[in-house]
Amino acid sequence: MLLDDGHQEFMLKLKRYVHLEVLLSALSRDRKQLSHLKMADVYGWMIDQVMDRILKDMTELRGYFRRSPGEIIEIKQEPGIAMYPTSTKDIGRK
Repeated sequence: MLLDDGHQEFMLKLKRYVHLEVLLSALSRDRKQLSHLKMADVYGWMIDQVMDRILKDMTELRGYFRRSPGEIIEIKQEPGIAMYPTSTKDIGRK
């Protein structure tokens, strides 16, 4: 099945959102492990800046999803793999 531009854009943005969610989780865990490092404050500040940017991007993507006619039908998580959407409603189909 060929995807129209709207559907493909929705899927790409959805994948980006999931990747950002996983990255945010990993950075949060890493941030907690910095206390023993010599430059913990500097590294912590840098991680905080990246996390702030991720949160901003995720907020923008959530706004896109609210405005989009697409809909996430199911989210499935496989062992050892991050969550990902398995299907979406057709976008712009008549």
